[in-house]
Amino acid sequence: MFFSFSLFEDEIMSHVPAHVAFHPGYNYSPRCSPGSSPQNSPGMQRASARAPAPYRRDFEAKLRNFYRKLEAKGYGQGPGKIKLIIRRDHLLEGTFNQVMAYSRKDLQRNKLYITFVGEEGLDYSGPSREFFFLLSQELFNPYYGLFEYSANDTYTVQISPMSAFVENHLEW
Repeated sequence: MFFSFSLFEDEIMSHVPAHVAFHPGYNYSPRCSPGSSPQNSPGMQRASARAPAPYRRDFEAKLRNFYRKLEAKGYGQGPGKIKLIIRRDHLLEGTFNQVMAYSRKDLQRNKLYITFVGEEGLDYSGPSREFFFLLSQELFNPYYGLFEYSANDTYTVQISPMSAFVENHLEW
């Protein structure tokens, strides 16, 4: 049995990788037919009858709790919407200027809709996902001096000690 505890649960669970999310009876294998899937083997059927791994339960519980708190505070549930019109060639600067024009309360309460210049259409989360992907690439780019690659690898970044020399670095 599946209960929805939050308005946001379906939205956030759509971003959770299949190997982390646990939905009983769902076949996560895109390549196999339902009959030949490893999930349908006798061993896996017995394993799926047991409780999910603790880390899966913990993650889903934390996720539900997080979204319940957002919902209780009214985040993203206001009647209005914030529409950002983004130019791809000035993504970071344009976003910064548009976001800073809104009050904190407006940003917390209203829903965010993204439109790219010259690509008008309805935002059914596709443009928003692309926007946040591109924005994170730009924001964490070491060229801007706000972040640098960590010493451990090139997949993680950390705040750069040199970011203090960037004008208005605390606003970013």
